[in-house]
Amino acid sequence: MDIDDYEKLIISTVDIEIETSSISESRKTLLTLHERREILKDIQSRLERDIRSVEVDYLNKRTFIREEFSSTNFEKSSKMKKMLKGGTSSPARRRAKAMKNLEKERNSKIEGYRDMKVNVDDLIEQIEEIMVDVYSSIKSLLGNNY
Repeated sequence: MDIDDYEKLIISTVDIEIETSSISESRKTLLTLHERREILKDIQSRLERDIRSVEVDYLNKRTFIREEFSSTNFEKSSKMKKMLKGGTSSPARRRAKAMKNLEKERNSKIEGYRDMKVNVDDLIEQIEEIMVDVYSSIKSLLGNNY
């Protein structure tokens, strides 16, 4: 899933109206908070899966680049021969540049997912704190102050 999709999903998930004027309203609020927390936990696990997916994709592309610039493939490839005859940079430099670009791409993708995961972690924590406050509100409405 794309970062923008996660952002839209999170925004729709955390839009909650907190009502604690009565016991029934407080219970409804608790149920809503619990459901939203579970949705956020699901998003959290999806984000972790997407981070792993980006890592696996990176490793596969890295392997492909190594194979593409290996001495065996290099000798067979007419494209590679043309690069050498044309005076372009060495295969080792081109491979290093390709690896560096691939790493930059991976880091930028993962950074977005990790930032989103930190935000989701914070939202889960905030929802749990609100749940504790709503529980306290119910206890005070019942007259149980222990």
